[in-house]
Amino acid sequence: MPDTPLISLPLLEASQAQKHVTHNEALLLLDAVVHLAVISRALAAPPVSPADGERYLVAASATGDWLGHSGHLAFREAGAWRFAVPKAGWRLWVVAESLFLVFDGTVWIDLRDFDELQNMDLLGVNTTADAANKLSVASANVLFTHMGEGQRVKLNKNAAGDTASLLYQTGFSGRAEMGTTGDDDFHFKVSPDGSAWTEALVIDKTTGVVKIPASLELGHATDTTLSRVSAGLVAVEGVNLLRASDIASDAEIRAAASGDKPIKAASIETASAFVALTINTTPSPDEVTTNGTILDWDAFINATLTHTANMTLINPSNGQPGTWRSIAFTQHSSPVTITLGSNYKTPGAAGLTVSTGNGEKDLLTILCVSGTEFWLFHSKDMS
Repeated sequence: MPDTPLISLPLLEASQAQKHVTHNEALLLLDAVVHLAVISRALAAPPVSPADGERYLVAASATGDWLGHSGHLAFREAGAWRFAVPKAGWRLWVVAESLFLVFDGTVWIDLRDFDELQNMDLLGVNTTADAANKLSVASANVLFTHMGEGQRVKLNKNAAGDTASLLYQTGFSGRAEMGTTGDDDFHFKVSPDGSAWTEALVIDKTTGVVKIPASLELGHATDTTLSRVSAGLVAVEGVNLLRASDIASDAEIRAAASGDKPIKAASIETASAFVALTINTTPSPDEVTTNGTILDWDAFINATLTHTANMTLINPSNGQPGTWRSIAFTQHSSPVTITLGSNYKTPGAAGLTVSTGNGEKDLLTILCVSGTEFWLFHSKDMS
């Protein structure tokens, strides 16, 4: 007598006697496998006192009345065990474990073990996803953890003019956003109502320069305010900050003209580097002496001086009291002399007599006592 191809229900013959027997057999099998739920899948041998209608998924290494039926469905009917062989795609509920299983043709698989969800249109976790929010999660916390090393969360946009950002909302109304919004620079912006937005910071994608389109307050309202003076310029109480051009240069350090500009530590050294003094061979009327050099106090801290003819150190006009200057003088092959202007003072009023040997080096150290008085100390033949 033939059976149905899927769940092996017996079919009636055209001239079969006792058709009710075959019909009832098919009904019993349907009763066993439709809306399939088993009490347990842990037993390899029948329970001691089974009742009709009980169903089990037979465990491995079956024994007793279940011998040879591992992985089959055992159901009790009319005081005897009957069996059904599962086919791929059958699903059952395991009552003892509150577990849903699917048969793949070889083994029963826990639905929780499916780890690939590919090309899903929507996914909602504890909430409902929609066309605008294809992945929606309602949770107090969301965790992304590593797989042994680091982890990166990636937001990829189609083109530079699109947006890739994190949007922070209150009641589904935007309040803060950060990301590459509208271009590839990195933007930080805020909103009181989700409609009007103020851009607070922009980081240039190429240079890394931080732009401040809005004002920033440092500390409390009573503290100094850092404000945007104009495009690309930030100031504290009118003093410009944060630009390379606003850091004191070597020349400004030598001239004590840096004002409130910050001074780099390295600039203290570079500002003291030797500067070659020049000799004015065509003096202006107020210089009087040919081959004279007016010491520009602002032009150097340490200087070198050499010349082929006798010369005069004309009185400085811009000395700053309490500051020092040093000159390393190198004698020419044809010895020259140095005459001092009237504002120079030397120990014992001895004047200045430099070394006469070719290439000999003297050190002249000058202290500005006042705008009209300069003390000169002379160390001969340092070579």
